Amino acid sequence: MEEIWKDIAGYEGIYKISNQGRVLSLNYGAKNNSLSGKQKTLKLSRSSSGYYHVQLYKQGVPATKLIHILVAQAFIPNPEGKSEINHIDGNKANNAVHNLEWVTRKENLTHAVETGLKRRSPMIGKVGRKNALSKPVVQLSADGTVIKTWDSTYDAQHEGGFNQNSIRSCACGFKKTYRGFVWRYAEA
Repeated sequence: MEEIWKDIAGYEGIYKISNQGRVLSLNYGAKNNSLSGKQKTLKLSRSSSGYYHVQLYKQGVPATKLIHILVAQAFIPNPEGKSEINHIDGNKANNAVHNLEWVTRKENLTHAVETGLKRRSPMIGKVGRKNALSKPVVQLSADGTVIKTWDSTYDAQHEGGFNQNSIRSCACGFKKTYRGFVWRYAEA
């Protein structure tokens, strides 16, 4: 495949991205917004999640950019306005344009499960007491008297009319009370 280079959006005249996932600095080593005229292919870094990224600078301000996103933005039309990029072969290191496609979040997750990149949790669709990961939560009065122990925040929401996110905020210590009650996860 012939390597084709395009300007990186927002960094025109400074950096280019290739259809093979390489990044070229057009003014490598420039100081104080001057133009050095030197070109250099930049070394990519790999995150702990396995995606390659590069540090780009504009007017001295650094920005970390993911390579697969730069390639897709430069080379792949996105008429449906999809929000994510999928590596078709499941290999996060393969950022060649032919291995990338725009997808929705749902399409990306479905692909990850179908290719074995991600396991489907046996708890999906199981809520409240049916979900083994749920924790019991205790509803207390302001003076610390136990009012009720719920099987989960989901059950407190659906049986008691409370908001489970607000309950979690209290149980995790981010808020002191919710609707006049103190909430804590039950001791195991």
